[in-house]
Amino acid sequence: MAGVPVFMRRILLTLTIASAFIGMNAPASAETITLVADEWCPYTCKPDSDKPGLFIEIAKKVFAREGIDVTYKTIPWARAIEETRAGKYTSIAGASIGDARDFIFPTEPQAQSVMTFYVKYGSRWTYQNLASLDKISLGTIVDYSYSNLIDSYIAKNKDNMRLVQQVGGNNALESNVLKVIKKRVGATIESAAVMEYYLATQGRTGQLIAAGAMPVNDDQNLYIAFSPKDPNAKRYARIVTDGTRALRQSGKIQEILNRYSLTEEKVSR
Repeated sequence: MAGVPVFMRRILLTLTIASAFIGMNAPASAETITLVADEWCPYTCKPDSDKPGLFIEIAKKVFAREGIDVTYKTIPWARAIEETRAGKYTSIAGASIGDARDFIFPTEPQAQSVMTFYVKYGSRWTYQNLASLDKISLGTIVDYSYSNLIDSYIAKNKDNMRLVQQVGGNNALESNVLKVIKKRVGATIESAAVMEYYLATQGRTGQLIAAGAMPVNDDQNLYIAFSPKDPNAKRYARIVTDGTRALRQSGKIQEILNRYSLTEEKVSR
């Protein structure tokens, strides 16, 4: 600082010290994870809405305890799995183990799905066993897992449109409902909570009716599952496990369910 007046040296020194102090005390950028799913309300609903979905509200609560921010977007389910598997996103929300067996799962499920068959009102068909499916064409969604038994049936018959018809995209549920109504398929299979929520909110209550369900077992557990490419996946899975247990023990999870007119008995054993 040769040649700089003394008073200017003091100002520059003060500014340097102040800048260093501010830098030392500036908050670090918050850690952020990105969840993706298709629209599968009430589990995963529209982003940025007052009711983004059960899984999104659970995720935000459990990660907030760790100072981690959560962002959420909806894309078709097949893409959600593929791009999260590749490491583009952190996690898929509302997944069963059968959806993506290579992902990192919490040990505590966030909910459960009772996979139920639905037919057009007036239909006499009901699900009895796999043999009963031979009498209809079943509407399903690409890359969904419905239970080990039904997944195997779909894989075996996916190229036989008389038995299995698959749809994808953001409006897959609506597509299957319309196909049942128009008798393009004899039945569709869907989570009871999802189908009942859809029919009620779309003014279609009574147009489709339940016609049997799969036995409730661990095949139907649903999770927030993490990308196998993410180095923090195991840590995130532990956070979700511990956080979900804490929400259940405190009764906070029922407060979330109340917002979607659900009881824990309906989404959990």
